[in-house]
Amino acid sequence: MIHHTGGMSPATTRPSSEHIAAAVPLSRPATATMHLFCLPYAGGGAAVFRHWPALLPPTTAVSAIRLPGRESRIGEPPLADMGQMVTAAVAAVARTAATGRPYALLGHSLGALVAFELVRALRARDLPGPDRLIVSGRRSPDMDSSTSPIGHLPEQEFLAQVTRYGGMPPDILDHPGLLDLVLPALRADITAAEGYRFVPGPPLDCPISVFGGRADPLTPQAQLSGWRSHSNAEVNVRLFDGGHFFLNDNRPAVVDAVGTTLAAT
Repeated sequence: MIHHTGGMSPATTRPSSEHIAAAVPLSRPATATMHLFCLPYAGGGAAVFRHWPALLPPTTAVSAIRLPGRESRIGEPPLADMGQMVTAAVAAVARTAATGRPYALLGHSLGALVAFELVRALRARDLPGPDRLIVSGRRSPDMDSSTSPIGHLPEQEFLAQVTRYGGMPPDILDHPGLLDLVLPALRADITAAEGYRFVPGPPLDCPISVFGGRADPLTPQAQLSGWRSHSNAEVNVRLFDGGHFFLNDNRPAVVDAVGTTLAAT
């Protein structure tokens, strides 16, 4: 348990191999001075960020966190518990954190929540935290969801609700074969998010950049400002055109903002 640092009670035992996330390198420029770790939305994998390196300056190395149950790990059972997800992500980031070299975390939607708890878990392990946390498309962790749980629903009802809330990229819905591959991880991710319970704790020491979509039905703009209470450092909010998946629909603007933010950091 990590209640004393404000965590959400992930498992304390050493993670087994299937509970270790992979940090998939997307770019490693020799000129990099900052390492950016990206955590995707529910059902997503490293491919969500495959186009980002070409849009970022060569001072930024990019890795994506790949959890079990997706892409090259499609044969592994996905994790349906937030504590296990965070423990897995710690295993992927800890080596870089321990070096003391600059790094940042970015997460969208579910990934934002995992990234936030990842910073708290690193602190509990006395590991250096990120130089910046970027949370995207997610209300602050202490705010309850305004939607009813859907992770337990039968498949068709589950998909109908995910679609209704704008929680599924259209390109996946249009390809039934791809949907069949993504569905187990998507359901597990949503179940993990719905089971999350925020435990109050000390604010983070790193600055937080909050990104939101102006037309996001899942994260109204008013819910973004709640992140201000979760850091002792600067917290700024920036809005982009688009709905819940504005980071895909408005990718150039979002990645440009990430690059500018990291350069200022």
